[in-house]
Amino acid sequence: MAEPTLTQVPANLVRLRSVTKTTTYTMAVTDTFVKCDTETTGAFTLTLPPAADAFQDTVYWIQLVDGTSNNKLTIDGNSTETITTKSETAQTVGMWITGDMLGIYSDGSNWIYAYDGLIPHQAEMTRDAAQSISNNTETAIAFDNEVYDNAGIADQVTNDRFDILRAGKYLVTGFTAVLVNDTEWNSTRIAVNSTTVRWVFDYASGNQNIYPLVSSVISLSAGDTVELKIQHNQGGAQNTLTGEATKPRMSVVEIR
Repeated sequence: MAEPTLTQVPANLVRLRSVTKTTTYTMAVTDTFVKCDTETTGAFTLTLPPAADAFQDTVYWIQLVDGTSNNKLTIDGNSTETITTKSETAQTVGMWITGDMLGIYSDGSNWIYAYDGLIPHQAEMTRDAAQSISNNTETAIAFDNEVYDNAGIADQVTNDRFDILRAGKYLVTGFTAVLVNDTEWNSTRIAVNSTTVRWVFDYASGNQNIYPLVSSVISLSAGDTVELKIQHNQGGAQNTLTGEATKPRMSVVEIR
């Protein structure tokens, strides 16, 4: 049998396509691969087509191809339609990191992930210079160094905290150290929205440095803030230690 010629292809077949966008755009049902660049003109919103209009058994792919400055790409369900990813079902999904990718399909009413390639957010900060901590006073660590940050969640310049961009579960780890005497203690604490939610303490068995470490998986919402706090009862103000292995540090890692 001879292969069909171009003129024999049914006229109602629709050509699927790949497009690249740098500004606000509403996807057509034929846009099966949308590459987004938030570096050129900044953050913008990509609106999905109505779920009822999408092709059956078709995965629509969206990728952030350039998010160097962590400008947000907002993927918005049409009208009140939702998007389900690994971690949540919501009307919008955010992308901040170059390489973020989502493959979604329509169930006729909403959008569901076939592939969730959203890169976990993670950052770490330290306090390198000595910080004076008053006796028996819960004190937030004033971070002065960013070790790493792939999504723009670490703020060591203004607020000394981590700003959560996406709802989900996060592994939060904090460490502090000060010199205390026999029977005195030091406590390391994790605070969410300024309220302590996890803490550990350790007593001295002599005149020694105490290094309590606290680590926990915490469910966080977009907009939550995370701080590292310290409290001791040495009797007078004590400075945090400054060695590479002893200075205060905190990391926040999204679990996906």
